[in-house]
Amino acid sequence: TLSQKLYELKDRIQNAVVSRVVEDFIDISSPLKHFTDAVHVPQGTPGREQNFNDRALQLQQFSTRAAKTARMVAAGGSSGNKKLAEVESLTPQLVSAGRIRMNYPESKAADEHFQNLVAQYSDSVQHVRALCDEATNSSDFIKMSESIRKNQPQKMVDNTASIARVLMVAKQESDNSEDPQFISRVNQASDQVQSTPKCDPNGARCKGCAINTQDPIAASRWRESNRALLAAVGEVRHAVTVTPDLPPPPDMSNLHINDYAPPRPPLPGGEVPPPRPPPPETDDEDDMFLHAPLPNQPIMMAAHGLHQEVRQWSSKDNDIIVAAKKMAVLMGRLSQLVRGEGGSSKRDLISCAKSIAEASEEVTRLAKELARECTDKRMRTNLLQVCERIPTIGTQLKILSTVKATMLGAQGTEEDQEATDMLVGNAQNLMQSVKETVRAAESASIKIRTDAGIRLRWVRRQPWYQY
Repeated sequence: TLSQKLYELKDRIQNAVVSRVVEDFIDISSPLKHFTDAVHVPQGTPGREQNFNDRALQLQQFSTRAAKTARMVAAGGSSGNKKLAEVESLTPQLVSAGRIRMNYPESKAADEHFQNLVAQYSDSVQHVRALCDEATNSSDFIKMSESIRKNQPQKMVDNTASIARVLMVAKQESDNSEDPQFISRVNQASDQVQSTPKCDPNGARCKGCAINTQDPIAASRWRESNRALLAAVGEVRHAVTVTPDLPPPPDMSNLHINDYAPPRPPLPGGEVPPPRPPPPETDDEDDMFLHAPLPNQPIMMAAHGLHQEVRQWSSKDNDIIVAAKKMAVLMGRLSQLVRGEGGSSKRDLISCAKSIAEASEEVTRLAKELARECTDKRMRTNLLQVCERIPTIGTQLKILSTVKATMLGAQGTEEDQEATDMLVGNAQNLMQSVKETVRAAESASIKIRTDAGIRLRWVRRQPWYQY
């Protein structure tokens, strides 16, 4: 079906992005180190200029590739991309400073300027890599690292830093969680990776195989170490993978094969028709959003955007979706009142804005309650950041609506237009904050404490094309 194909496309895109993150950030220090070494080559060395140009080109290519990968990761989230823009802008500055330092090696100012840019560039690249690791699914990341090790062993020999990358991601997940069982499981798997013979800092087995490639015993030991390492990395992937608990199996102890069938129920008697089946889950407020709003209805467009976001989820056993839908309907009603549709009055406008502010407080309360039980620190922080803006914007909406209500009898004036513009901007910010809160709440729901009393069911409603 179309739905299945869309999910397959989503998975393939995610796997492609994860693969780029694994491969492009596997070694971020070598391009900068090689360029720095080329800058410090003494004058008069043969091929000094060509070596500098080659290393500068390699650094530029690495920066471009890393920025493209980071931009793909940023495109899937709501955060900005300031750090990758910083990497792109620092690269030509670093190359220029390196050329000046190479041409004037005795200049202390040129050397200090070059060293400062090297430190800034290194910090920015490390920050970009950390942000990409945070935005990437840890289980998929480790799984892709396993695949590269199995399919491209020579590449992994040349880039043994990938093992440290897996351990780094595992440590990030351990530090980010407050679930003691999860932390213990991840730490044990990481210790197992570090204890494998191939991760031995002396590298005795790898060195023995590299020195004498014809020695079958050394090669056999190296293969054993490699298999042990792959198995240990697989344990790390299993440790960081979050799988929902399966429901307990039904009690079948009282069932017997020789039991007689239950008696047949009596036939329906009389002319009483069978009860009507329950209607499909629909929302009465859908009538307001049957048609897409026009460009001259900015408040209705903001409400329609929130409604489109939350209507994909079932309202059953999900108070956050119920409150968000209520806010979308109230904002649509506010749009009608501001435009003077349906015989609006000052009292109606102020009352509607007050109801929106109360609904926004309810969304914030539910989101904070969910955040308190979330064991993932990043998800909890993100949820709190987006939901704590809502009450402030809701209070501003009440004030701006009161100002707009005083202008209902004086439409077309400069003061009325200014009040309308401020109200429109506030409504758009409020609807966007609620949308981000719903998304953050849905993500945080998978990391709820097992003993928490919160039970939010995130069930996608059946798309229209599957009816």
